[in-house]
Amino acid sequence: MIKIEDLQIPTLDDFKPQGQKALVRIDINSPISDDGHILDDSRIRAHIPTIKELLENKNSVVLISHQGRPGDRDFVQLSEHAKIMSKYLGQEIEFVEDIMGPYAQEKIKNLEKGQVLMLDNIRFISEELIEAPPQQHAKSFLVRRLYPLFNTYINDAFATAHRSQPSIVGFPLILPSAAGRVMERIPELPYYK
Repeated sequence: MIKIEDLQIPTLDDFKPQGQKALVRIDINSPISDDGHILDDSRIRAHIPTIKELLENKNSVVLISHQGRPGDRDFVQLSEHAKIMSKYLGQEIEFVEDIMGPYAQEKIKNLEKGQVLMLDNIRFISEELIEAPPQQHAKSFLVRRLYPLFNTYINDAFATAHRSQPSIVGFPLILPSAAGRVMERIPELPYYK
């Protein structure tokens, strides 16, 4: 079995951000009922250790993720995801109904250490669905708008790690980056077996 340390990808053990503003790409894409509710929250729960560790080290955390694809019935906002994650984290995660506009940027700028924001579904931005080389994604509108607001980028989204999309491969070319705890624990997680 391949382990993340064999790939020489920095983890939170190698790169310990403290007092930083961290952009964290997670994968909380979950089954959604016909009436729009989350049926299985296991992917949401899986990211709690990464977020807790970042908060314990006095970081502020901004979460980005996706849910579904355009045109599918599960292509919804992440507001319910934020509520469920807040319950498991034991503190409020403020949902921001924006991704990179002025409202989101203001919320990110004003975020204090120990606080968590969740931006809306990253796939609401069409360029997130464009497959392109990492160097091109590093110049994407999304990356250019958001990267100046952060000190570090953590990728904890194993299920999307193979995709060449701005939220996965663009930020690591610009910001100090590491893999989160889900990326390290893949063999243990039941929904990836």
